[in-house]
Amino acid sequence: MQLARISDPQLSPDGHSVAFTVQTIDVANNTKPKQIYVVTLDGGAPRKIADAAELFVILAGLSSMAAYARHFERDGVGSGLRRIGMHALTALLFLLQPLARLSGRLRYGLTPWRFRVKVVPRLPLPRRLRFWGERWREPGKILQSIEGVLRAHGAVVSRGGDFDRWDLQVRTGFFGGGRLLMAIEEHGAGKQLIRFRVWPWYSQGGLVAGMVLAFLAMAATWDEAWAVGMLLGAMALWPLGRTILECGVAMSVIVRGLKRLWPAGAC
Repeated sequence: MQLARISDPQLSPDGHSVAFTVQTIDVANNTKPKQIYVVTLDGGAPRKIADAAELFVILAGLSSMAAYARHFERDGVGSGLRRIGMHALTALLFLLQPLARLSGRLRYGLTPWRFRVKVVPRLPLPRRLRFWGERWREPGKILQSIEGVLRAHGAVVSRGGDFDRWDLQVRTGFFGGGRLLMAIEEHGAGKQLIRFRVWPWYSQGGLVAGMVLAFLAMAATWDEAWAVGMLLGAMALWPLGRTILECGVAMSVIVRGLKRLWPAGAC
């Protein structure tokens, strides 16, 4: 039998998420482990970021090292030995912080190649959708509700500026994503026909990387370095495949978000 208790909610500095602790009471094993979770205010599933016990061990170790350094200074140990100890402590802290961050990223999936959204990708082809509304809504409020739904799915969403040709942009990785443009037809009596144009977009950096690798593969093949040419050719295909995959995921999450707001489906 396991019981869970939520406590100590803390609002993030940007006001977009809340961190809280979850203590699981395992009666069978007589343990009470604690975990730290983060959830966005827009909704979505809570995400575990660390175990409280691990943070306690790290903080206790740092506190012990700091006390050890103060002990050297208080007891009047020679300046040379004290300087060596302080330099060693500084070097250790300098190396410990990125190692701890890397460990957390690898354990909890915060890697550059992961997808924040868990959806099945679709073919990254441009689409046009339209939905009928019986109740009038302000265009800005509609875009705000779409942005909230996409963020609840875990997507990274940004708004277009005054001179952009898109209203919302979803980024699913370094190489690609999707964009959305909205237009509204007013039909009187509060009725609206809301039209959307959705299309994929790709990063120029990924395209350039693929072209450079393809050129190097051709040069290696021309020089009869077959193994190197095949390796570079395979590496050149990876940015292209990754771009298609990221665009497909973005298109899927946008279409799913729109259909969630209008469950009746497109007209």
